[in-house]
Amino acid sequence: MDVSTEFANHERPLWRTTEWFHGADMEFCHAYLHRIHGNSGVHANEFCELNIVMEGHARHQINGREYSAEFGSVYFLPGGVRHGYFSDSGAMVFHALIRYDFFQRYDQELRALPGYTMMFEVDPYLRSERRDFLPVRLTSNAYAPVAAMIQELIRHDRSQYAGRNVQKNACLLNLIGHLSAYAANMRPSQPDANANPNALAVARSMEFIRLNASRKISIDELARNACMARSTFTRNFTAVCGKTPMQFLLQCRMATARRLLCYSAKPITTVALECGFYDTSHFIHVFSHQEGCTPSDFRLLYSGTARFSVCSICTSGAHRANNCMEHLC
Repeated sequence: MDVSTEFANHERPLWRTTEWFHGADMEFCHAYLHRIHGNSGVHANEFCELNIVMEGHARHQINGREYSAEFGSVYFLPGGVRHGYFSDSGAMVFHALIRYDFFQRYDQELRALPGYTMMFEVDPYLRSERRDFLPVRLTSNAYAPVAAMIQELIRHDRSQYAGRNVQKNACLLNLIGHLSAYAANMRPSQPDANANPNALAVARSMEFIRLNASRKISIDELARNACMARSTFTRNFTAVCGKTPMQFLLQCRMATARRLLCYSAKPITTVALECGFYDTSHFIHVFSHQEGCTPSDFRLLYSGTARFSVCSICTSGAHRANNCMEHLC
């Protein structure tokens, strides 16, 4: 596979959207391969990034924590997450730089994909919060079709013909669908000394909470689904997630509320109901406490803001990312 040398200086602390995207119609993605020798530099983006290790082995630093980036390792990184690679022996990493607008435009299609929530929300949440969780890693059988999709995406990215952005978006949707399906069928990997052996079961519970946050969920139901005793489940969930199940449920409800306030004109009462709150006054009180402003003010401030379209449960991936980015400027 040819290696593109057309990438920005990885040593810069902040990659800006205007440096990669020029406002062309449907221009949502830029893709390239990066050959790494030594330190690639730690940086954060104003957009999202999808990485797949294509060759070799590296260490991937994400928000100050190091992960072993082996052949087939997959990482999705929301904007504001500081990350970088280091490799003594050399590695090649695929990078897809993706504007938030892509996830907003194809929101319904993407959220209908089994495994999408696990791959593009739960997994990056755990990593951005510096939790012990092994990355999604493609098997050799699963890698071959992914490599073909990557080649096709890069080919369209390098081309100059009219309509290439539509072709790139189609390729990216295909790649995301394939990775989501892989995550949906993922099985526990080999034991790791630094990882909780119940991490995948907890991640599945987090996925369940994220997908069902609009209704009442009990710890007994979650423990039963995870095949654990209630106390064992709560202990493992808190160890892996860093929050109790009910705290994480509230975080998911707030993420849904932010999205609905930004992308819909639904009344506050409807937003409250769709987020699992049956009392509008209670919703307004909780939202104001969590976000620092009322739902109505939040809508005025952030209506149409694209960064709430994906991984909105990441505390560093939504509007809180601004603090990180301002620090890096």
